[in-house]
Amino acid sequence: MLGWLIGGFVLAVLGVLITLVWWRMGDQWADEEHKRLPIKRTGPIGTQGPDAPRVVRMPSPAQPAHPERADDRTPNQPSRGAGDA
Repeated sequence: MLGWLIGGFVLAVLGVLITLVWWRMGDQWADEEHKRLPIKRTGPIGTQGPDAPRVVRMPSPAQPAHPERADDRTPNQPSRGAGDA
């Protein structure tokens, strides 16, 4: 029983140490890559470049998506089917 406890403790300590060393090596590698590759800047912060994602604003449920095609229904009223009159 004591052997399992000691083994678990050693495994936990080694796991934490190996993880920290792994993260440090990864950070060093990333720093080297950032130095090696040029930084792509499209302009000052807040400006959008040609590759910037486009934000699409969706209409709220209270507003019709197409005002020119809106009928007299309210948003919570179901649409009329072919058999409904």
